[in-house]
Amino acid sequence: MSEDKLHALKKRREEREIDYSELKGMLEGIRLAKLSPIEESMLRILELVMKGFKNTVDYLDNLAEGQIRLTQRIENLEKEAKQLRTTLDTLEENR
Repeated sequence: MSEDKLHALKKRREEREIDYSELKGMLEGIRLAKLSPIEESMLRILELVMKGFKNTVDYLDNLAEGQIRLTQRIENLEKEAKQLRTTLDTLEENR
């Protein structure tokens, strides 16, 4: 289940990266036109907003991935602890 979540997260990142690249390309195309200083400033603001949004979502995805991996580790440790308890109980019974 957690592997499915990681795969979905990876897919979402790839899709977002493609979308971001397309938007940057579109903005570069707009920049080729003769822009007034105000239009150029607005274009720069838009680029900053896009980059800030992308960075924020990337950060949130990194946090989500960390949470998924932490949950996996905890589940593995719980399984190992259970196996160790079973082994110790078997050793106690054999004494």
